[in-house]
Amino acid sequence: MRLLTFPQVQAKGVPWCRDHLRRKAKAGEFPAPIPLSDSRIAWLESEVDAWIEARAAERDQAPKAAA
Repeated sequence: MRLLTFPQVQAKGVPWCRDHLRRKAKAGEFPAPIPLSDSRIAWLESEVDAWIEARAAERDQAPKAAA
């Protein structure tokens, strides 16, 4: 099990700022962070990877636009 910091989450291709990422997590649209202390949070790498894979699966399942 590996924990990711915010910069590591962004390095995986998640383009949002910290505040937007927190809003997405609160809305259930991104994995919730794990509080490490009063001022530090991290995300489980496996959950972030699963979220990215799910976005790719949604893209692949979307109907193709007519040419």
